[in-house]
Amino acid sequence: MNFSFICEKNLFFSFYRYIRYIDPEMIVMKFLIRCFTVLLVLGLLLPGTGLILPVAAESLYIRKIVSVVYDDSSSMQNESMDKWANANYAMQAFCGLLGLEDRLFLTYMSEVALNPFYIPAEIDLSPTNINTSLSDIRGRTLTQNTPYTAVQKAFDKLKSVQDDNANTQYWLVIITDGDFNEQYNTKDLNKFFREMTGTTMPNGTKPQITFLAIGNGVTHLPTQDEKGGVYTYSAETPKAIPEVMAVMADRVSGKTKTDKKKIKQLDEQTIHVSSVLPLLSITVLAQETDAVLTGARANGEIDIPIVRSAELNYPGYENLRGGAFLLGDAQTVIVAGDYDLYFDRAVSAENVMILYEPALEMRMKLFVNGKEVDEFYDMNTITENDTLSVSCGIYEMGTDTEIPADRLPPDTEFRLEIIEDGKTVWESESADMKLDSYDLDPVETMVRASVVFEGFRPIVSTADFCPLEQEAAYTIVGEFKNNNDRVRYADIAENQTMQAEFTIYADGEAITDPQTIRALNPKITVSPEGNGGDISISADGKVIYLPKTAGLAADGEEFFDVSVTC
Repeated sequence: MNFSFICEKNLFFSFYRYIRYIDPEMIVMKFLIRCFTVLLVLGLLLPGTGLILPVAAESLYIRKIVSVVYDDSSSMQNESMDKWANANYAMQAFCGLLGLEDRLFLTYMSEVALNPFYIPAEIDLSPTNINTSLSDIRGRTLTQNTPYTAVQKAFDKLKSVQDDNANTQYWLVIITDGDFNEQYNTKDLNKFFREMTGTTMPNGTKPQITFLAIGNGVTHLPTQDEKGGVYTYSAETPKAIPEVMAVMADRVSGKTKTDKKKIKQLDEQTIHVSSVLPLLSITVLAQETDAVLTGARANGEIDIPIVRSAELNYPGYENLRGGAFLLGDAQTVIVAGDYDLYFDRAVSAENVMILYEPALEMRMKLFVNGKEVDEFYDMNTITENDTLSVSCGIYEMGTDTEIPADRLPPDTEFRLEIIEDGKTVWESESADMKLDSYDLDPVETMVRASVVFEGFRPIVSTADFCPLEQEAAYTIVGEFKNNNDRVRYADIAENQTMQAEFTIYADGEAITDPQTIRALNPKITVSPEGNGGDISISADGKVIYLPKTAGLAADGEEFFDVSVTC
């Protein structure tokens, strides 16, 4: 509360209003009970804080930022070179299964062993340069050892890549055939990886890790922890490496591998497959062949663009050859239906793997106390005992066309749940995916909606937030006691009649307990020097200020500021 002393014929003490954009007689402040800091009357808004993450529709196309640690140590090259060749071929295929907008960084262990200042290289996945990138991978000949520092360098690179899209995923992939030089055991690796998956990436998400052990030389593997974001794979034989890597790529890329039974051979150069849902992209991996995909058509009449063609091979190995082909520009929806794939030479359906990326997205709407949350920052006002309602729907990506539940496969599973501090406290498996009313508690809360249907990856949308503890709204009113708002300059030292009093309200109710007021520790600040007074608390809880001294400002100004703060 600011006052001013103004010199006229009679110096008087008056209420000084200078607060802009705020009602000078009633200033509302909110604070958490646990955060007891208040500026009385002339104050700053001190809102409570809570962890609020954006609520947004999550499209099925999720950009991936991937950092791979690739073991090119001497142990990978045995007498027959089978392990080296299969791992190299699988690494090429991994590149070919990623999307155009994904980013891939590759850390070679041998390079790290030789150069402590080594910087992981980004692999160019663009249609014009991907084959050059794969050729560079095929040409690797350097072999050293397996330092764990390679993992740290790859992770440091991963977390340095900036991306502000909350849907983007960060992945660390480790491929090795032996234990690290440092001889870390499983307990050590679990600790290191937990620290990594607990790190916040530039877009606010947590990274995920996949670890592939090749052969039986890896005696210490990290423990599989899907909830924690750690996935462990093993390929005991060289021939198993490409297959296991394909499974890893399926998880990392977010695409879904179609059932082999649904891939049909129309003739020696034509493959047929179908989808009941619209798609964003189709990835085709043809192996043990030099056949190139030359065309694709939907429902016998709509051409599907082939946007990238990657050549896969390892010299001297007849079975390690093939191609990875990306169909669809990730911008235009591929209609549901039947698809024919045309190759330039013979290809076997047995050696073709097809991955889909459905063109579907889930949209989640949150309502607090019956009002829809339109802007992310509006969730900063959520408090305990507020009522939450949820409504979710499945839409064709990029459109307002909602996909009715009966259009999805008959075995589709729906799930909507409220998770508090990691524990599910409410759930529903109804296809309407709605929650009418839920009273919030002041704990870490997640709303999670998921739709799962066979042959496609789950569609998941989540909203994370932490409702604030119950807030109290404080209003503070200042006035001159007995309407006496002036005093003569000569009488100010002996002043007993001119007083200003402050009444503090909590949620509209006046605080009358002096002890509660004393806990706020009221203090006076005067400016410039030479002004002063006494402060006291009355029996009914009012803060009383009695001016006792006043002096002229050095610059001749005839008013003086007095602030009362708690």
